[in-house]
Amino acid sequence: MHNLSTEYCTVIHADYQGFSTYIISAYFQYCHDIVRHLEHLSYVMDRLGGTPVLIGVDSTAHSPLWFCERRQYSGRGPDIEHRKIQMESFILSRGLLIHNKQGQPPTFNGPNGPSNVDFRLSSRGVILKDWRVHEGASVNDHQLITYLIL
Repeated sequence: MHNLSTEYCTVIHADYQGFSTYIISAYFQYCHDIVRHLEHLSYVMDRLGGTPVLIGVDSTAHSPLWFCERRQYSGRGPDIEHRKIQMESFILSRGLLIHNKQGQPPTFNGPNGPSNVDFRLSSRGVILKDWRVHEGASVNDHQLITYLIL
């Protein structure tokens, strides 16, 4: 959906056997204020008008809501706290579900160590099954994540 996609956000419509959903892949580049990316994501969701939405996001933000370790979001300065608060507020204000699971392998493993900056969100009505992080399946620092959409 070119009219809703940008350099940092891709929106597609998937329709399979009568189940219709929108899938959004987003990258919230760290050198940008996260508000810029969240405003665009809000715009997209508003245009989709409450239809089922699945969001895969590299948030470059850490929070206990998606099972990051406390050392990743606590006492690291106002920029880290700002990203955390903005992302958490967006999720809660939209009533989105977080599909990361406690105890799962980290979704990202970069030069500063592992973390869970990548996560999946959905609106109610989207059911994910067999959500799994595959460590080492990719040469990228972001781990491969697979799941079934029901």
